[in-house]
Amino acid sequence: MNIRALYETLTELYPDEKWRYMDETETLDFNNLKFENNFTPEKAKIKEKFDVKIVEIENNIKATQDQRDRQYPPIGDQLDALYHAGVFPKEMADKLKAVKDKHPKG
Repeated sequence: MNIRALYETLTELYPDEKWRYMDETETLDFNNLKFENNFTPEKAKIKEKFDVKIVEIENNIKATQDQRDRQYPPIGDQLDALYHAGVFPKEMADKLKAVKDKHPKG
């Protein structure tokens, strides 16, 4: 089950309704949707919109896979590696060393 798709679907269809999903299994069962105020949504409408939303999310995941594949280490780690490699000008290296000396890693 894709809770993101369920959330987006219900938010679009019923923006003013409060709801809960009462199941922790991986299968989506629209009978486990509980709405407040005795609201009874049209489950076929939810299912149709949900199926469209799942396709949108899956297409977005595929379209952005290269961005996730190319994630570099955090910039702080990159800069720390450059500092340790000695590639900063002396003035910058001295500033970094002062910070590192004053606040060493635990």
